[in-house]
Amino acid sequence: MLARVQSGRIFKTYWAILEGEVEADGSFELHFYSRYNRSKKISVTEKRGPRGKLGRCSWKRLQTLSAPSFLAYTRAPVLSAVEVDLVGGGQRHQIRAGFAFLGHPIVGDTLYGGLEWSQEGIALHSKRVSVEGVELSSPTPARMEWAFRAF
Repeated sequence: MLARVQSGRIFKTYWAILEGEVEADGSFELHFYSRYNRSKKISVTEKRGPRGKLGRCSWKRLQTLSAPSFLAYTRAPVLSAVEVDLVGGGQRHQIRAGFAFLGHPIVGDTLYGGLEWSQEGIALHSKRVSVEGVELSSPTPARMEWAFRAF
């Protein structure tokens, strides 16, 4: 399975709601590493280090939204609903830590500085996985429907 992911025969697509307005289209190539064994949080750097593992992704902003009233605290007046494609196998917390590093944490992801909200879980959803041409998709969770209704 790992060989299929690394060879590019498995594609993963996620939907996320991010703080602030991200570029319409973008990508990142960052290095991810655990600060210590069993650490809950992953550290990110732009430079390759001895412990860092390369993680790449690209995204497309689907829409910009006004921050809804159910968010406990709003630092950013707008949010971005994005579709994220992992490039390669991906790293642990790659999307979560990567967007937080870029200044756009995922809503509800307090581990990485995201806004608290009244919903259960964070605003990140595995939308599609394609394995050698066979595609599996999952419905948008109720906590995120308000941001992705049109898609």
